[in-house]
Amino acid sequence: MGRNDTKIDSFKLFIPLDKVTMKNVDRYTTLHVNKASGEVEHEKAPYISFEAEGTGVGIKVVTAPYGRSKMAKGASIAIPSKILGANYLDGINQDNIRQVHQYLNSITDDFNVTMENLLNGRASDIDFCLDGQAITENEFKTFSKELKTLCRQVGIEHYNGNKKGEFYLQTRSTATNRTPFAKMYQKAVEYIGSEHQKAFFKSTDPRLQSTRAEVTIKNKAMLQKFSNCGIQSSTFLHVLEGNYSNIVSNVFDHYFAPSTKKIARKMIIDPSKLKPLDLMFYSQMLYELNINKDITGLALTDLIFDRNTLAMDSKKSRALRDKRKQIEDIYKTYFGAKTKANLNNFNKYMKKIGLMN
Repeated sequence: MGRNDTKIDSFKLFIPLDKVTMKNVDRYTTLHVNKASGEVEHEKAPYISFEAEGTGVGIKVVTAPYGRSKMAKGASIAIPSKILGANYLDGINQDNIRQVHQYLNSITDDFNVTMENLLNGRASDIDFCLDGQAITENEFKTFSKELKTLCRQVGIEHYNGNKKGEFYLQTRSTATNRTPFAKMYQKAVEYIGSEHQKAFFKSTDPRLQSTRAEVTIKNKAMLQKFSNCGIQSSTFLHVLEGNYSNIVSNVFDHYFAPSTKKIARKMIIDPSKLKPLDLMFYSQMLYELNINKDITGLALTDLIFDRNTLAMDSKKSRALRDKRKQIEDIYKTYFGAKTKANLNNFNKYMKKIGLMN
């Protein structure tokens, strides 16, 4: 796939107040005052939303980190690609940034920003998306069932495939820097019938029938990681000009690719609490994983555990066997033949319908 297949669907932009022209700042900032002491306890900054034709831009004034560990008061702006109107499905890019700039300066007399300061703002919570081929509702249901099984196999805990036409690998509330928000959904289910669609797109437009993969990259560190350093800075200009062509695929690879690191994180055992032969087994397992070799049938570990449990009472023996079974299950989860086959099938399917590069 080419660069233009991955799109910026929406993002938040932070611009310090000395870089914008903004009137009535107090309208966008609500102070919470302690009635007893009269002291300001905190700021509560609700978005003031400016809406038209099924979309809108929200602005609030917040104090946030900016630059080299400094705090700055500035305008935080939520910008969706729907403000592009009939160009919505192109996503926000270098070709239509002037349209975005003009829109922002037209929504209210309170706010104005130059193109230079807009491009130098800090972008965060960026939704990147890929639009793939159309699949039917029944096909998506079948896909969701298979995806649930795959999520369980690789240890994804917060997946949600219960919504019609949508499958979440991670919810927005449970997402972290290591586990980004990610979902797949049928665009038609989410969009056809909306006010914005009725204003700009015929419901028969084939682009609205696509299946979409979407991920949220929250900050600079995540941008660098999931773009494979194709984006080095969270400055809006660097995001626009950076290489984000594989960012959606990289997030799905992060979730589903077999990884020795995933196993190592799940196999944390205090060596001081292990008996010599247990420690031998554990060390052997980690050694094998670190050099990324298959352990055929785990024959060596079977032998070690059989010898180590023969002379013990049944209670201790059962506990050790449970521990061995737990570690073996973790190994099989990530390296077993069935899981490998499922992962390969998933990756092939995602590439076939255009949702992975």
